[in-house]
Amino acid sequence: MSKPKHHQSSNSESKTQLTDNQPSDGQTEDEPLNPLGDLQNEITELQRQLETAQAEAAEAKDTLLRKAADLENTKKRLQTEKEKSVKAANKGLLTDLLEVLDNFGRALSSVGDGETVSAVIDGVRLIENQLISLLANKYDVKAFDSVGEIFDPERHEAVALGEPSETDEQIVLTEYQKGYTWGDAVLRTAKVVVSAPSDKTEKTE
Repeated sequence: MSKPKHHQSSNSESKTQLTDNQPSDGQTEDEPLNPLGDLQNEITELQRQLETAQAEAAEAKDTLLRKAADLENTKKRLQTEKEKSVKAANKGLLTDLLEVLDNFGRALSSVGDGETVSAVIDGVRLIENQLISLLANKYDVKAFDSVGEIFDPERHEAVALGEPSETDEQIVLTEYQKGYTWGDAVLRTAKVVVSAPSDKTEKTE
């Protein structure tokens, strides 16, 4: 005697239900989803990155501060060396000038020893020549002539106007104070009297 067909259908449905309840490939019942754990891992990683960034920033700040301190120390050292160099140069110049001053003292004291005025004048001229030679040979400081030269505002300072010249240029007529060069540069301009602009120049203007 055969079994009823409806009984087989019931067994088939039970098998299908069991198959649907089984876990899929790669997933087991021991691995439940844990969103809170994933979030905690992300927070931990971000904290680690933040600590690394903070450490790098602190190191960069320390390096910057050390370089700034080194720069300041270098500036102070260079300033100190510059001051020492200036003092050394001034000391040499002053020592040389003291020798000239000593010679002036000897020349003046000779007046009381019965020397004539002419002899004193000769002594002063020797001292002047000594100083001129000292400045020129040791310090490259030299006087320049101005009378008869064309007025040059880089080398001359006009203090008065004289008679008009026969040319269109203003000419130095008289020198009140000598000018000096120091190497290639003008150390002191000469104070001079220059010719007034010629009548021809004034009419042209």
